[in-house]
Amino acid sequence: MSDSGYLPHQAVKAVTFWILVLGVVLATGGGVAHSWDLIDGEFAGRLVSTVVIIASGSLVLLLVNYLFGDGGRNLFGHSIERPGIDPAFAERLHKAKIQAEDETRAG
Repeated sequence: MSDSGYLPHQAVKAVTFWILVLGVVLATGGGVAHSWDLIDGEFAGRLVSTVVIIASGSLVLLLVNYLFGDGGRNLFGHSIERPGIDPAFAERLHKAKIQAEDETRAG
């Protein structure tokens, strides 16, 4: 099964992963800085809540993107109709491929 989505699913997964990693690092750093009294509790709380909000949003984006791709087809049990190619465009594309092959053989 290929994971595709409305947006390139691999890119969304990579961005979400790095957002989560950055969030864990920031929250951990904020917790350590607060325990050493380098920052006050209000700032540490705001830092952690901001990280939670951003991480939650990126996870929701990942889930929605997956549901619009293969996940939705697998979950709901039907394929999502994709528009077919215009017959006139298909014919022009076919002629262009034949012409390119002829030029390659001749050249």
